[in-house]
Amino acid sequence: MTPFTYERSTDGCDETFAVLYPDGSHLVSIPFWEEVGRAESEATMIVKALNAFHGANPSTKA
Repeated sequence: MTPFTYERSTDGCDETFAVLYPDGSHLVSIPFWEEVGRAESEATMIVKALNAFHGANPSTKA
């Protein structure tokens, strides 16, 4: 199964990092204006935590 991922995106007004379910659907967005590094760090932390949990619990479905 493909892991949770994130990608740089936009919500129509602000730039964001979108965290995606393994099937590619949207889970949450982290908006940013000037602090790109902070927003990407938050997205990375969320994705790593979700993938660690999902990997430890393979019977769970995203």
